[in-house]
Amino acid sequence: GGRLTILLTPFPAFGKVRISNFESKDDLIQCLMTSIHLPWFLDGKFTREYRNTLYIDGSFLATRDDYFPPPNDDVIDLHWKKDPYLVARASQFVKLSGEEEIWDLVNRGREVAKIFEGEGVFESLPRL
Repeated sequence: GGRLTILLTPFPAFGKVRISNFESKDDLIQCLMTSIHLPWFLDGKFTREYRNTLYIDGSFLATRDDYFPPPNDDVIDLHWKKDPYLVARASQFVKLSGEEEIWDLVNRGREVAKIFEGEGVFESLPRL
């Protein structure tokens, strides 16, 4: 544990919670789904429950300091704001109108990962 940290926003406190230890692959998936939970958008519910606590999207009212402890060489920042294409379309994220647009966004993520790889962003990661 501790190699990946996911940011969540607890409700109604609206503070920030960092989760970096996961009990299983399913626990990680549930945490990720909670971190991207836009109220009412994905499932018609305002909050999502994770580990007996209610949360909303992890980036809600977040600052860069919420995402990371003080900077160090062990942190790889994969924030969407590092992609000019996504920054230019940020207001359209919740307007995805169909499966094709969602897959376009997923494929864009793959393209950005290739760009990051070419820039050496992943060099500090251990080889599998």
